[in-house]
Amino acid sequence: MEEHEMLEYAQNRVSQRKWLYQHIVIFALGSVFLILINKILKYGAAYDWYAWVMLLWGFLLALHAIMS
Repeated sequence: MEEHEMLEYAQNRVSQRKWLYQHIVIFALGSVFLILINKILKYGAAYDWYAWVMLLWGFLLALHAIMS
C-alpha cells in the first residue's frame, strides 16, 4: 500500500468516526426529547412508546457502529 493510499484510508476512517460520534450525540439528545414528550408532556402517556423508538434507533446506531 502506497503512502497516498494509506493517508486516504486514514482520512476516510476519521471521517467515519466523526459521523458515528455525531450520530451518538443525536441519539442521546433525541432520546431525552422522546422521554420528555412521553413523560412530561403526557403525549401517549398510557404507553411507554419512547422505549420502542429508542430500541429501534439504538439497533440502527449499533449497525452503524459495526459497519464503520
